[in-house]
Amino acid sequence: MPDLKSLQLDLTDWTLDQEEAEAAIWIDKETDILALNLFNAQPDIPAPCNGVEGLRNHFRQLAHAHGSGIVEVDVVHIHNLACGRLIIKTPQTPSGCSYRGTILIPRENFSFVIRVQCLEHGVTGGKEVLVMMVEDSNLTIESVGEEYCEHPIFGRVLKTGEMRGWVKDPYDPQFDNIALFNLADHPKYDAQFPDHPLSRVRRKLTHIINTVHLGRDILDAAEFSN
Repeated sequence: MPDLKSLQLDLTDWTLDQEEAEAAIWIDKETDILALNLFNAQPDIPAPCNGVEGLRNHFRQLAHAHGSGIVEVDVVHIHNLACGRLIIKTPQTPSGCSYRGTILIPRENFSFVIRVQCLEHGVTGGKEVLVMMVEDSNLTIESVGEEYCEHPIFGRVLKTGEMRGWVKDPYDPQFDNIALFNLADHPKYDAQFPDHPLSRVRRKLTHIINTVHLGRDILDAAEFSN
């Protein structure tokens, strides 16, 4: 069986915080967290080699059950191995959101999980306001009466109308009613907001995928295909 050293990450700019036999955590200057775990058991996810839809449905429901939502769920190939890549968004108290990016490397009897977590700090919602102005032509307001509601970004606001088209499932409109993804979460805005936690998660996940080294004990292990 492999061990934690079977997988090598580029740890430039990361400082080791905790290390155990099957888990390690690093922190960088932006206080983002990088975690690596080895699980010596058959994975409990849909196999990425069978396509992306199973993964998207699995993580959509799992995230929703924990008060979170999917931003992205895709299949990527690392050293020709089918792996999962996902980003989950979770509302913070009292405002803002945290973003957790995950790379899943499943084999028949074990899996490696790499996570990057970035949190919103300070004043939040600025990106959403600016993007909302850009996307104005794609949005409609439907009146629902004069009442107050709790908005995940702007706090307690007057609910004079409901904005249609702002929040949506990134893949299937059938699930728009449980989605947390909004138009400001689209990757086309990352370059404009490079310091936003979602932009950082995407950038760091991409670097990991492009630079991670897998040992022969991972590459030669039996493929996971449920």
